[in-house]
Amino acid sequence: MKLPNHLYLVIAMLFFLCLNSCHLITAARSNGKEAAPPELEERLSKIRLTDLNNRSYGLQELVGQPIFLNFWATWCAPCIAEMGTIAYLHQKYGERMVFLAVSTENLEKIQRFKEERPFSFDYARLDIDYIDAYVIKLPTTLLINRKGEVVHEEEGSRDWSSRESEDKVRAALE
Repeated sequence: MKLPNHLYLVIAMLFFLCLNSCHLITAARSNGKEAAPPELEERLSKIRLTDLNNRSYGLQELVGQPIFLNFWATWCAPCIAEMGTIAYLHQKYGERMVFLAVSTENLEKIQRFKEERPFSFDYARLDIDYIDAYVIKLPTTLLINRKGEVVHEEEGSRDWSSRESEDKVRAALE
């Protein structure tokens, strides 16, 4: 079956439009028009917290201390499942590292959770959305050294009492 000549012309035009669109997308990316991933320092500077005493602060106030920063939620079963092993690490390294579990939920809900499950580490409210802290999966944990540099990022639940996990924590302490 032979196609009419005008259909060949339409197909050719669509082909060239598609090629041109791909070129425009590539050009926009190379010209920096697509949002680039934020620098790590910018990411950490955006994180604002409120502790359970309603005191607001930023991570930069903790520079000089290693930080175990866990993003979680009261409704997140994998988050809660790993908290026992985070408590184990806190008991072992809590004098040398700040352990924080942060959630975007309101302070009252976080406080109730703490009363029901008395883990030994500290809790705070994340004052920005998870996505604004570039957290896309819960739980997510950042291990930050005393210079304020993220030395490890873990997405998803983890057994923090494992030898591999403890090695990551010890690396953040150095």
